[in-house]
Amino acid sequence: MRRYALLVALTVAATALIDIAPATAADHAQGIADSGEATFSSPLWAGLNVIRGRVIVPYDVALRPASDPRRQAFEAWLESAEGAGVTRNVGLARIPEPERPGYGKAPDETTYRTAFKAFVAAYGTRVDAIGPWNEPNFRPTDGSRALLPGGQYYLDDPGGGCDTASPLVANCGPRMAAYYYRWAAVDCPTCLLAAGEFAGTQSSNYLQKYKRHLGDHRPNLWSVHNYADVIRYQVSGDNSAAELKTFLRELYCTEGNHCVTGQTDWSSGNLWIGATGAYYQLDCTTHDVTCDSGKNVHVLGETSQCQAAAFINRFSNLSGKITRIYFYTFTDGRSGDNTGIVNAAGTVPRKAYYVVRDRAESCTY
Repeated sequence: MRRYALLVALTVAATALIDIAPATAADHAQGIADSGEATFSSPLWAGLNVIRGRVIVPYDVALRPASDPRRQAFEAWLESAEGAGVTRNVGLARIPEPERPGYGKAPDETTYRTAFKAFVAAYGTRVDAIGPWNEPNFRPTDGSRALLPGGQYYLDDPGGGCDTASPLVANCGPRMAAYYYRWAAVDCPTCLLAAGEFAGTQSSNYLQKYKRHLGDHRPNLWSVHNYADVIRYQVSGDNSAAELKTFLRELYCTEGNHCVTGQTDWSSGNLWIGATGAYYQLDCTTHDVTCDSGKNVHVLGETSQCQAAAFINRFSNLSGKITRIYFYTFTDGRSGDNTGIVNAAGTVPRKAYYVVRDRAESCTY
């Protein structure tokens, strides 16, 4: 999730500063996106008054042996979340281990459906929502970038063969991503599925093609991730939430949309912000910020993070379609980017912790 420097550079200059004003009575249904099972056993968890969790796992997790570290970590997260009374939202994602078969590949129909059915059989009664594919439009810089089965285009590519008449899903990234949703909907008609799960890149083009290839499916739920909105706010003061507004415009075909008559000019479902973070510090090697003296990071600090958390809470005022917001993360991670609302040990709250706890729309801590 460390890929927003380019977005910051391209968008800040072109975006008007339109404030998201606090609502008089906002209904904030909040969650935490955090894959650490220790989150729910932290002495600070209960006081946060959050009962929703989100985790990302490889799409083939249920096909792995019980000894597999990723499967063990996921099952530990599930058990911990269940024990804490936390609802479980699971996003299925590309394979992250270079040594594992399927790394750097987007699964074909047989591979995906076999893995999805195994996931539902193993965990379906223990999860509350499933994202059939996490961030299909995100382009990683490592070897995990998902090459489509045809071997010519990538899952994140909004061009490729998308504009051809070919019925094959293998030649078009948005089409393949849409089919992951379609196959999941057929194989588990009772599952609550989060369509899209889009990263905040290539939004309009990719999203419209994705919608077109959903066919007759009209999702009850969408999910998006708009980290760059928050980074722009913290780095430049841009409080327009341009990225989130793009998602709303394209999903629900409001003013300025690129919806196509007879193909994508429809809207359905509510919207969850599946992950976005308020930053305590940024990795200056991957973002357009100057490194602090003697460090590879730029520390924004508690006050900036607190203000950003309040900014995130105001997102739901943009549309009644936004019914849930997942903050990433509860504790600090191991990279230069830190979005933890408590310290790495889970023992010391930051100001942003109280913003999340109180559903606050301003930072007064």
